[in-house]
Amino acid sequence: MFNDGRGYSLAQQLRTQYRYAGELRTTGDIRINQAYMLMRCGFDMLELPADTDMVQLEAAINAIMVHCQADVQLGSGSAS
Repeated sequence: MFNDGRGYSLAQQLRTQYRYAGELRTTGDIRINQAYMLMRCGFDMLELPADTDMVQLEAAINAIMVHCQADVQLGSGSAS
């Protein structure tokens, strides 16, 4: 059960404010619609459930083309 966005905020803060460059890994019940945002917030390793449909995951990640906010990995958004 998803309770809050604390992990997203902590990852973003570690990457931007504290300049942490090591691996940030998330585990647990990660849903396909959460994976892309987890990566944008700074996670670089996702331990996905065994039954995750990787084709569906890749399609969901590639479906997002425009960002309105900066990405901690890339450093900039793509919206103008």
